[in-house]
Amino acid sequence: MRSIGPAIGGLIVESAGAAFAFFFNVFCYFALIAALWRWKTESARQSLPREAFSNAMGAGFRYVLMSPNLLAVSVSPPSSFWLCCRSLPENR
Repeated sequence: MRSIGPAIGGLIVESAGAAFAFFFNVFCYFALIAALWRWKTESARQSLPREAFSNAMGAGFRYVLMSPNLLAVSVSPPSSFWLCCRSLPENR
């Protein structure tokens, strides 16, 4: 099922050319944006008071610290960036 989209795209490129495929893609995005713009949602009524920002941030940090997968994802990029920067020669 995952190959249906690329197959249709290949047929469009083969029959009408790459420029038409590009403009067809642009048209599809505009149609999607228009549909999302017209979509009216009902706003839910808040029955609870707003949570303080510091309490919400603390709850988020606790959630990440207690989840091994999220902790690995949030710690790996900064640590690898730091290691890569430390391996660069200094400009003096």
